[in-house]
Amino acid sequence: MPPISEVSDEAELGALDFVRVQSKSLLLAGQGPLLRVYDHGTRRLLCSKRVFHTQSVHGITAHQLSEHSTETLLLIWGRRSVCVLQVRIGDDENSQDDFHLMIRDVIAETETEDWILDASFTSPRADGSRSDCSVIEAVLVTAHNVVLFLHALLNFSSNSTTCASIYQLATGPRSILYSAHIVWQDANKPGLVAAGTVYGEILYWSFRPDYATRFGHSRQPDAGVLHHTFEGHEGSVFGVRISKEVSDEHSGLPKRVLASCSDDRTIRIWDISSYLNDDSGDDSTKRLIKPAFGGNDGYIDQRSSPSIAIAMGHASRVWGLRFLWEANSNRYLLSFGEDSTAQVWRLFKQPITAGRQSNLNATTFLVLQNCAKHKFHSGKNIWACAVYQESVISNLVCTGGADGRIVCFNVHDPHVSPYGDGISSRWTFKEVLEDMSKACNPSEFEIVKIAAPRILSSIFIALEGSWKIFRNLDSAAPTYPSGSFEGTAIFEKRPPTNPKFEAEYLYLEDGKLTTQQGLSLVATRRYVYRLQKDTHAISSWFVKPDDRSTVDYLFHELNFSEIDGDQSKIGNIGNLVANGHHLCIDDDYRAEYGFLAREGTLAGWSLKYTVKGPKKDYIADAEYARDNWRSESKAEIDSNKSIGGESTEAILMKKKKNPGNLSKTDSFKAYTWINENVFLATTDLGWLLAGTLTDAKDHSALAGVDNSNSVSWEKIAKVDNLNGPCIATSICSHETAIFAASATIHIYLHGDKSIHSPIKVPGKIAYMASHLISKYPSLQSNTFEIGIVITCLGSSTTYLFFVDVDKKRSKCSVRRDVILSRSPSFAVTSSCLIDSRAVLILGSRNGSLAIYKSILREIPILPASRIDAIHSKDAITSIENLAPTPSPEAENDTICFLTTGRNGTYAIHQIHFDSSSSFGSIDFHTVHVATTPIGNIIEGSHFSPQTNHLFLWGFRSKHFVLWNESLKQEIIISECGGAHRNWAFFPPQQQEGKTGGNLVWTKASSCHVHTQRGDSHIVLQEGGHGREIKALAKSPGIIITTPRINSSRRRSSSSINGRNTSQSSTKSLSQETKRYLATGAEDTDIRIFDISSPSNSSSSSPFSFPRAGRMFNKCTNIISKHTTGLQALRWSRDSKYLFSAAGCDEFFVWRITPLPLREELGLQLGVVCEATAPTSEQNDLRVMDFDVKEDVFCPSDDDREGEDGKKYAISMAFSDSSVRIYNYNSKSRTFHLQFRGNYTTHCLTQALHLHNTNNILKHLLLTASTDGHVALWPFFSTPPRPGNNNNIISYKSRIQIHHSGIKSISCISLPESAAKLVVTGGDDGGLGILLLASSCFDPELKDNEDDDDQDGIEEPRKREQGEEEEEVILIPAAHAAAITAVIYLRSSPPSASAPSPYHFFATVSTDQRIKIWRIRAQRRDSSTAAAADGDDENDAKKGGVIVIEVDKVEEMDSLICDASAAAVVRYTPQQQENDDDYDDQGNGEEPQQQRQQHQQQLGDEENVVLVVTGIGVEFLSFFV
Repeated sequence: MPPISEVSDEAELGALDFVRVQSKSLLLAGQGPLLRVYDHGTRRLLCSKRVFHTQSVHGITAHQLSEHSTETLLLIWGRRSVCVLQVRIGDDENSQDDFHLMIRDVIAETETEDWILDASFTSPRADGSRSDCSVIEAVLVTAHNVVLFLHALLNFSSNSTTCASIYQLATGPRSILYSAHIVWQDANKPGLVAAGTVYGEILYWSFRPDYATRFGHSRQPDAGVLHHTFEGHEGSVFGVRISKEVSDEHSGLPKRVLASCSDDRTIRIWDISSYLNDDSGDDSTKRLIKPAFGGNDGYIDQRSSPSIAIAMGHASRVWGLRFLWEANSNRYLLSFGEDSTAQVWRLFKQPITAGRQSNLNATTFLVLQNCAKHKFHSGKNIWACAVYQESVISNLVCTGGADGRIVCFNVHDPHVSPYGDGISSRWTFKEVLEDMSKACNPSEFEIVKIAAPRILSSIFIALEGSWKIFRNLDSAAPTYPSGSFEGTAIFEKRPPTNPKFEAEYLYLEDGKLTTQQGLSLVATRRYVYRLQKDTHAISSWFVKPDDRSTVDYLFHELNFSEIDGDQSKIGNIGNLVANGHHLCIDDDYRAEYGFLAREGTLAGWSLKYTVKGPKKDYIADAEYARDNWRSESKAEIDSNKSIGGESTEAILMKKKKNPGNLSKTDSFKAYTWINENVFLATTDLGWLLAGTLTDAKDHSALAGVDNSNSVSWEKIAKVDNLNGPCIATSICSHETAIFAASATIHIYLHGDKSIHSPIKVPGKIAYMASHLISKYPSLQSNTFEIGIVITCLGSSTTYLFFVDVDKKRSKCSVRRDVILSRSPSFAVTSSCLIDSRAVLILGSRNGSLAIYKSILREIPILPASRIDAIHSKDAITSIENLAPTPSPEAENDTICFLTTGRNGTYAIHQIHFDSSSSFGSIDFHTVHVATTPIGNIIEGSHFSPQTNHLFLWGFRSKHFVLWNESLKQEIIISECGGAHRNWAFFPPQQQEGKTGGNLVWTKASSCHVHTQRGDSHIVLQEGGHGREIKALAKSPGIIITTPRINSSRRRSSSSINGRNTSQSSTKSLSQETKRYLATGAEDTDIRIFDISSPSNSSSSSPFSFPRAGRMFNKCTNIISKHTTGLQALRWSRDSKYLFSAAGCDEFFVWRITPLPLREELGLQLGVVCEATAPTSEQNDLRVMDFDVKEDVFCPSDDDREGEDGKKYAISMAFSDSSVRIYNYNSKSRTFHLQFRGNYTTHCLTQALHLHNTNNILKHLLLTASTDGHVALWPFFSTPPRPGNNNNIISYKSRIQIHHSGIKSISCISLPESAAKLVVTGGDDGGLGILLLASSCFDPELKDNEDDDDQDGIEEPRKREQGEEEEEVILIPAAHAAAITAVIYLRSSPPSASAPSPYHFFATVSTDQRIKIWRIRAQRRDSSTAAAADGDDENDAKKGGVIVIEVDKVEEMDSLICDASAAAVVRYTPQQQENDDDYDDQGNGEEPQQQRQQHQQQLGDEENVVLVVTGIGVEFLSFFV
């Protein structure tokens, strides 16, 4: 069958766009030549279609035929190719989805005359009627600034494709473009083009859209009108974007701006509104474009127009821009670039200060402000971006990068936090006191029932006259000043202007505003206050701006609060409050009134405005007084105005005293969460406070707002000895908190808010942690047990208290305590209590672990084991139990736990111990060490029992980061100031597919709270490396053992800080053989992917194998240690080791351990860097290639992993033309240099061990170099004798194959002979074939004992007469460029008629072609040879001649640019996952007997999946 080629999810994204078909919002993604359609609401891939033959998709735009149409047209382009597709949603009874998506070709792939940069469908005509639905029209901008017109007829009744006519519509200034944006308006307005050139210029020009309808394609193209050439960028312009047309709020004229980004990393904004609205017809400033390449002559507008705003925020080049929403004078846009970040910008007007105004004519200038930075991609480059406007101030943004990842995230108003559905708030201690007062009352004041409506009339009457006013303005927006106002306010009585009202005042306010910058401004205000007749309601009204006295429209009504109360308990002094609300377009005004009275008189009043909006964000707090009211106490003032003489009935109020004598000078200390919505805070004066998160119904609506109502505060109690430094922890499942202050332990039960102090230790507490004991099966039980671990300053004793808690009886008692001894230098920083095994694990400040066994004994217990340098010498911050509880019946059991450290890593460890012995030996192994994008400080971990996901959190610079290690996804990022502060985090509890968490911390003496109920972003498609993949290696089969929990029998287990995990009392184990693919890239990372075929997959084919494009089931590991790009990767044959090489002489040995964890955890393989190869004096050497062979330097026996450990021969080829052969011992983890040698001055490129069937003590190393030669290096298995440079070897023979460097090599053993078939790929594009005779594998090496003067260097021996020579064939120009990979696929099974089988090889080249070659080497007998070639005595002696046949059997296009590596995966009908003995590079080096057995197992038909990597990954599936 022909090969099936698919690009994987790891390929670069070239284009993204949103399209709405009926009620479905779909995301279109162009990846390679494929179009993929996602439903971003359900995160499902709906379909994938190949739209181009080989060309990658660079752009997509959609066009819906009508508002309610079920059909949408897609215009897709890439380079010179363009096509049109039809997308339709229909019903399909056989489909399992709620709808069926159908895509068909309308216009097949068509090539244009030039590279396409942007395209757009045409818009409706001027009369409002849409073009005939059977007509497709579109415009395209090319790289030479030409607009092409595409025209075609669409027949809906036919499924056949339509031919399109493409011709030039208009030409712009001749130039070479990097970017362009075309805007088609309608027939009455010009089409607009913004073109970014390679010279840093931006050409803004237009063309007549009706020109296409008035003339045919045979006419000459229209000469466009150039409006301006914008100059200012210092590099090539990579992105331009024209904004939508928006009416300016001051001039009323249409307003457009142009945004551009460049190689100089700047983003610039240009004003183009004047060119849009200049309809005078004067051509003096708008001239027709004439051919003038790069000119700036009289035909180009000379009007000076610098950029109106400029900003720099990206760390490298900026590739593109998208405008988001626009509101009033604010515009928001998004930029993306090479640094793999997407950044949000806000363009707004900034008032000019007095000092700056002298240099500018205007009173305002535009500012481009960076609002948010999103980094959700790895490696380099975000290439694609799409924006979907969900609301007026919210956009859904989707980005796609070079890593193949597709990410969606919400971008809200710039005042809103950009991270997910987070709500943030900040609280000073003064604000906490005020909130607790409000918690006792409905408002800021304590209110009793008022006598309405008579009292309202009395208040209105008391307002008449003059008042002194003092107002403070606090503005967070730069467009609105902050300062203080002092003046006079007069309520001037006048006849009501509306018969519905009983009385009316004209409010006159005049005074002086002093800003924080020292400017003095005269300020006035005018309002009208009215008293309604029937309800006596008081209301405030705006006045018309022309006369400032006539009533315009309602501002707000005063709503007075009421509660029932006993007047006699308040006295005769009190307060009354009211509030009002007004929404002015986008600005929200909230008014709060407070009236102070004494014995029926109004002494003073206050008015506070809180204003929020896109342009405004300020608080205006004013106090009104008669005469010297501000200089006296409010409680002692008598006013001259009477409130109707109703002092006993008017009941105004009394200010509530400060609750519980809390002091405003107090400060926050420790925090802890007791459930998802409540946290506790201690203060410096010993108070215990509770903060409760408000339950907002629409959580996302409040996302990111600095919302003072997001937390309600409650005073619990003042606790003895709780003042000063404090340690807090909790058992969240039982809403219990534990506090340590001085030497006392306090336990808080949230149910009845009781505090108990059952523990006191002899010294100041340095560390404390609590753990829930898995004694009681129900989490809702009123009785439970807590294990509390405590250490004291200056003491080497660790205390473990077991406390029984009875929530129903409100009792806490110590059941027993255990004393543990430790080293004085072991400062405890973390702990984990596994009570089912009576094991306690402690972590220290210097990175050590102490493991205690049998902790239930009541005697001082020494640690059973201490392990140092777990996290280097940095503190261990958390310990988490991962594995299920071991079964008590097992004689030997394993505990698997995780540690995190402040060196930026987390590690997984296994403890094996004998359960039959109380003090049995402990076997400790670190099986996995990994870094995360969190940063250098990882503070905690949490294993979620709901999803089996592993969460890690810590600090990256000033940000707190929550990371999902199972999904390799960032959940929360919040700026908190860094790790050095008091903080507490409640980990995510996944519900309904959403994650999140709560964080509380102290910053600048204020309490900050951030809560999030969702992810910061959504990953629609997982990607891979963000750089070119240089190395590839396929593993043999690895047996993965995973536990399966019996859900019918569950009980809770111990956990960190009470975050328990459900565990089973019985467990079963399942085993599965999996294969993995390791990739190494220029981003210095190694990624390991699971490429195992799903065991339950169903397919109509005779066997099941991974669907092309989806072979990478999951990225299981990301390994970060190399400092330069990867060069080569190899697996050991037993899959226990992965070897990696890179530049700077880096060579690492990675130990691979299958982890006995649940598959959902995402941690299938444990990876630890076990050893590093010795480096040379020249650390800049590059390990170009290497090969690994087991048991070379020791004879193989049955006990290979005995006392001496397993040995690996590692041969390395270096860039300085040297060779080193090491012997690596897996037990001692050491490298021993066995042999070394030098080639010539040419760089070695390949290294390959050749199997010697003649003598197991003699081996051969094959190297290739940049001179086009291969060299054979023989060496012995026995190590050289020390001294006299006996470890120096030299090559035996040097054979030329290519005329330039050899880039790839593959070798197999021929089953019919002892010869080797070597196939090479050269930098010259040639394919080389070398047949090595058996004589090459029996080298006549000099005996070191007989000839010490030769220093172990052998001399090439002379070939004897009749001895076979090497056969070399070079097929020149096999590819048009360098062959970077040669892969052995398989051999045809031998038969009686064809004893010499065919061998199939695949070659991969940078010319983006893949070719399949069939090679056969057969010997002709002497008679046949004599008849063909004449009588040859030598041929007769050799028994004939060897003839090499080479045929090219298949050729196909590759979708991968810069292909650099390849591997092969085989699937057979008999065995879906065949653990063949071929190595990961496609070499068939194996004994002949094993090979014949393998061929018999394969049968006649085998499916081969060829994996090609470069910039992305491609899979080709075919039969051979």
